[in-house]
Amino acid sequence: MLESGKPNVLLVDHDAKSRRCMEVSLRRAGFCVLSASDNMDATEKLHMLTPKLVLTELRGPQVDGLQFCKSIRENPRMANVPVVFLTRETGQLGKHQAQGAGATDYIVKPTFIDDIISKVHHHVGELETHLETTQPGYRTSLIDTPWEECISKLGGHDATLS
Repeated sequence: MLESGKPNVLLVDHDAKSRRCMEVSLRRAGFCVLSASDNMDATEKLHMLTPKLVLTELRGPQVDGLQFCKSIRENPRMANVPVVFLTRETGQLGKHQAQGAGATDYIVKPTFIDDIISKVHHHVGELETHLETTQPGYRTSLIDTPWEECISKLGGHDATLS
């Protein structure tokens, strides 16, 4: 369930224990986490929301992070969403492939969960700053949005408060 006011993060990891650990840690750090076990599940979830950040494996069973990242970059709605790869690969080849696919950052596992959370905070903050300075009228939440604009964003239906 998505919580309003918290930045949404899409987490993609095939390993259930690793995914659960990161999900709980990110929630405790103030993020709303939507998790997926593979690319197909993640792609379906991207149709439901535009996350503030995608945290995904570079490679895994049923996970091709490079192709997933390219598909995110090709979607105009998500072109600016930071994509951070998690991998066990320590060589330069994986890092160069990730950069070529459009990755924002690259984290080698094993790592401390605090390092992952720190990078997520950093990239979500950079995205917010970028949107506020490049998109006129951008707001980080509906709280500071005029009522009429909220209604039009929700489909233009007239609504009354009771």
